Amino acid sequence: MKHFPSWFGRWLLKRRAGPGKALFHHPDFASSAATLTLSSTAFGPGAVMSPIHTDDGAGLSPPLSWVGVPPDAASLVLLGEDADSPTASPFVHLIVWGLQGADGGLNSGVLKSRGHPGAAFNLGRNGMGRCEYTPPDPPPGHGPHQYMFQLYALDKTIEFPQPPNRDKLHAAIRGHVLAKGMLTGIYERA
Repeated sequence: MKHFPSWFGRWLLKRRAGPGKALFHHPDFASSAATLTLSSTAFGPGAVMSPIHTDDGAGLSPPLSWVGVPPDAASLVLLGEDADSPTASPFVHLIVWGLQGADGGLNSGVLKSRGHPGAAFNLGRNGMGRCEYTPPDPPPGHGPHQYMFQLYALDKTIEFPQPPNRDKLHAAIRGHVLAKGMLTGIYERA
């Protein structure tokens, strides 16, 4: 969206999905303890994301690490959403499922993104319908966008016959979340 004029972003200014619509805040997961700590060496909680991880830079997936995974977790799911997308629901930037149910992390650029092959991970469909990381690309003039990276520890390993979108992921993890955590990065185009 970087090629859109800034007046278009200002026109959309009041149109936002809102952080309350992120899967993290869905009533299905209200009783799940937010005990996972998700962090990044590229940005702190509520801090500005480095352009290298956005559409204005290389578009690499950000480095992420996590601790606090319950010992009985069978697997982890990672979801990245833009809470300030001018859409009805947050725009999905990333779905990864089948991660090992233990403390760990992902290095910068390890996930497939446009122009970067990445490593072998189970990737779901982002908001563009692609199985890859879509870097932040907010409309100019739309203000700051909150990119919510959410981690879910599950009591089972989930499988999908085809890469899932957000709705299919939601249905599959409902009733299986042992713990959750979130890290929010900010990015905007003036």
